[in-house]
Parts: sequence; C-alpha cells; structure tokens
Amino acid sequence: MKKLPYGKLIKYNKLYREQKRYNMGLNIFYRDKVVDNRERFGDWEMDCVEGKRHLSNKVIFNLTERRTRASLFYILNNHSGKEILNVFDKLEDIFKNDFRKVFKTITTDNGHEFLSVEQIEKSKFSDDKRTNIFYCDAYKPYQKGTVENQNRLLRRFIKKGSNFDQMTQTDINKIQNWINNYNRKILDGKSSYTALKKEFKSNNIDPKYLKIFI
Repeated sequence: MKKLPYGKLIKYNKLYREQKRYNMGLNIFYRDKVVDNRERFGDWEMDCVEGKRHLSNKVIFNLTERRTRASLFYILNNHSGKEILNVFDKLEDIFKNDFRKVFKTITTDNGHEFLSVEQIEKSKFSDDKRTNIFYCDAYKPYQKGTVENQNRLLRRFIKKGSNFDQMTQTDINKIQNWINNYNRKILDGKSSYTALKKEFKSNNIDPKYLKIFI
C-alpha cells in the first residue's frame, strides 16, 4: 500500500456542519443538466490548493474542464479574489471572442477568493457576461469531484505541507504538461490534451490556443 500513489487507509468521521456564509451566486442546483452529464465541452471546475499554513503565501489555482479533464494551473501570489480575477482577465485576453466557447460555466466552492461572482462573470471588454459561475453546497467537495481528482494528481509532485513561495509558473507548467498528457482510462486510454484537440476542432476554436495547456 505504501508504494501506491494513494496507498493509505483513511477513516472518516461523519460530521454535520452548517454553511458559514451565503452563496454570492447561483447554487449548483440551478446548473443545466447537460453539465452534469458531461455532454458538451466548456464546463469547468475551479479550486485553490494551499501550501503549508503560516509559511506559504502563494497558492496554486486549478481550473479543470469536466469533459476532457484538461487542466490549467497558475501560481498565485496570495489567496485573494483579485488574483483569481487577474487569471480570468488574462485568459480573456488570450481567447478573446472564443472565451465564451471555452468557458461556458464554472463550478466552485464557497471559498472567499471565489465570492466576487459579478466581477469574474463580467467581460473586461464589455458589460456582457463572459461565463456563468455556480456554487457547490457547503462541505460537499464531491460536487466538484473532477477538480478534486486533479488536485490529487498535483499532489504526486507537490506534497501536502510544501512551501509554494519558492515555486515559479515554469515549475507549475511542467506539472501541468505531465497531467494533460497523462493517458487516462476514463478517456479510453487517451490523454486530456488529445481529447482537448478534438473538442477544439468540433467547436471551431482556433488550435493556436492549445499551447497554454502544455
């Protein structure tokens, strides 16, 4: 068991907790069923991975597409909504008019860094919405299980309790490249990058944007 990536038996005690804050946006209950069934490309989940508490200021932002399991990882200077907003603004700069094709919906938890829902949803180029944010129920991480599983892959390279402050975006890009080119049983033995190329072609998205995934 010790030689396996997750070779450890964990005992869970069932806890009943109450949500500390209200959702700032729409609950996952209102999300279209087509997202649940992974029937289309462009539905994402996002999460932040923290380093050692009181030691690491930087965090790793994980954005994972539900259908292809393709991920984008970013090292952020701190655990704040401003840093998250900067990522989406940069992505809109890259994808421009194709942004809405690539990022139709995003599902997340109720972390304080994700609560600026109107700012994240609003396009930087107009008053229109560029995406739609949905929030999971409190203490139910399985409702965004895709990104949680990608976090486990990330932990193969970065163990819990690590200090992220010495890490660079180049370091994270190497891990992202491995994960996106990792052959997955759930994708019939193909990699997320291969599945992503197929979806880009099917949705008439310029393949030049694929370079940010490797």
